Amino acid sequence: MKKIIVKENQKGLLSKNGKFVKLLEAGKYHLFGDSHAELLSAEGQLTSDTCTLETLLKARRSHGKFPLSRSEISKWPSTS
Repeated sequence: MKKIIVKENQKGLLSKNGKFVKLLEAGKYHLFGDSHAELLSAEGQLTSDTCTLETLLKARRSHGKFPLSRSEISKWPSTS
C-alpha cells in the first residue's frame, strides 16, 4: 500500500496495470496493488508520461463526465 497526497495545485492521474483509471483531485489517497499515480502541476501546460488527452476524452465518453475543466484541457499539449 502506498499513500499519496495530491496538493491543491496538482492533479493526479491514477492508473492500474498501465491503464488510466481516473483523475484524482486534491486530497489523500491510498494505492493498492498495481495502482500508480502520476502527479501533475495544474499550473502551466499539463504533460503526462502515462496518459494522453485522447485517453481523457474517451474517459468522458464512457463515464459521462469530464475529468478536466476547459481551462485545463486548453493547457494539454496538442498531439497533432
